[in-house]
Amino acid sequence: MEKKSITLLFIISGLVPFYLESFLVYFVHLNDSTLLSTVSEMSYLYGALIVSFLSGMQWQRAIKSKTDKLTLIIPMVPFFFIWFYDTNFFLKKEFVIIACLSFSLFIDLKFFKNYLTKDFLKLRFIVTTLAIFSYLI
Repeated sequence: MEKKSITLLFIISGLVPFYLESFLVYFVHLNDSTLLSTVSEMSYLYGALIVSFLSGMQWQRAIKSKTDKLTLIIPMVPFFFIWFYDTNFFLKKEFVIIACLSFSLFIDLKFFKNYLTKDFLKLRFIVTTLAIFSYLI
């Protein structure tokens, strides 16, 4: 198997947890509210882990590129926002995930585009859009 095919396979498999709740509701016709609540919470936590991973990758790029202090702080904004989000806050948790994923993409496109290949940025845009779409359906 070609290297790009393997990479694409891993990326697509990484999107599965985002769509698990929709799959269970629309295709399996599952109506167990306790299970769906658990799957929804797992989807939120998975999204939070992805945002954490992206923030760590961006922070590593900022350190290696020896940029200014603001560029070191910006990748941590989505990380802290998602993990210190209070569920009693007026925003829905799905919106928080969408905002953090979008902001992480913005950081890559605005601050680190010179350090990333165009193919990576294109793939990052597509995967982020698909992940965001999973919270909208």
